Amino acid sequence: MLAVFPRSELILPLSCSSFQCSWLTPRRWLNLQEYQSKKLMQDSGVAVQRFYVADTASEAQEAAKRLNAKEIVLKAQILAGGRGKGVFDSGLKGGVHLTKDPAVVGELAKRMLGFNLITKQTPKDGVKVKTVMVAEALDISRETYFAILMDRACNGPVMVGSPQGGMDIEEVADTTPELIFKEVIDIYKGVQDDQALRMAANLGFKGPLQRQAADQIKRLYDLFLKVDATQVEVNPLGETPEGQGTFKINPRLSDSPVVCECAILGPKMASIRVFLFTSLVYLKIQRWYSNILLQLPSLNFTQALTLL
Repeated sequence: MLAVFPRSELILPLSCSSFQCSWLTPRRWLNLQEYQSKKLMQDSGVAVQRFYVADTASEAQEAAKRLNAKEIVLKAQILAGGRGKGVFDSGLKGGVHLTKDPAVVGELAKRMLGFNLITKQTPKDGVKVKTVMVAEALDISRETYFAILMDRACNGPVMVGSPQGGMDIEEVADTTPELIFKEVIDIYKGVQDDQALRMAANLGFKGPLQRQAADQIKRLYDLFLKVDATQVEVNPLGETPEGQGTFKINPRLSDSPVVCECAILGPKMASIRVFLFTSLVYLKIQRWYSNILLQLPSLNFTQALTLL
C-alpha cells in the first residue's frame, strides 16, 4: 500500500503491516473548451442553445446552414478570456462574430482556423485556433451570474449567484457586494428545493421562470457531482424573451471553464493512495492508468472530502 505525503505534513499510518512513502504534487489536469462544457451541460439536461463544432471553414458553413437560425454566432475555441476583443494574426478582429448569412460564417472561419488569436489572457504570440463553434444566437433580455464551487471555509460546495451577470463578477463583488448571494450546500442532502428557489429569486427570476431557473440550478449541481468538478460557472445565465417566458442558459465556459481535478498517479498497478491537498484528504484507487474514487457505500466525491 502506498501513502503519499506532500511537503512535511504527516498523515496517520494506514492499517497495514508496511507502507511506502512518496511525494505527489497535485495538479489541475483538465480545463474544458466552451463547446465541451456545453455538451456536458446538454447531456445533463441543462438548457443551452443549439450548436455545432467545426474544424474547417466548409464544416462551419455547413453547420450554419443546418442550424437554420435567425442569427448565428461563430466563436473561436481557445482556453482564454477576452476572445471577443481579441485579434488574429490573419488580421481579423474579434474571436466572436454574429451574422445572419451562413456564407459569411465560412469566410470568417477561414480567417480564424489555423491562425493565432491574441487576447489579454494569451501569451504574446496568441493561441492557435483549431476549432470553432457555430451556435444559434439568442436574444437575451437579462443576464445573471451563477456558479457552484468548492469553498474551503465551508468544507464543501457553495452556490454563488448575482442578478448582475455578463460581466466580471469580481467587479460586481467590489462595487455592489450586496448583489452577491451565497447558499451553502449540504453534501448529504444536495441542493434543496427551497435553496434553489431562493437563489432563483435572488437572481431576479419571477413567476414560472423562478421554478424553471431552480430546476436548472439543480441540474447544474447534478453535473457538478457527476464530473467531480471544482467549479461550474455560467456567465451569463440568461433569460430570453422568446415563447412563453422561455428560460435558457448561455454558458461561456472557456472564459470560466468547468474544471475537473485529475492526477496521473504512476505505476501500472492497483494501489490506494492517500495525499493531503489544501487541507483536505482525498482517497483514490488507481488501476492501470484509471483514477477511480475509493467510495464508501452511497458516498460521492464531494461527500468523501468532508469526512476526512
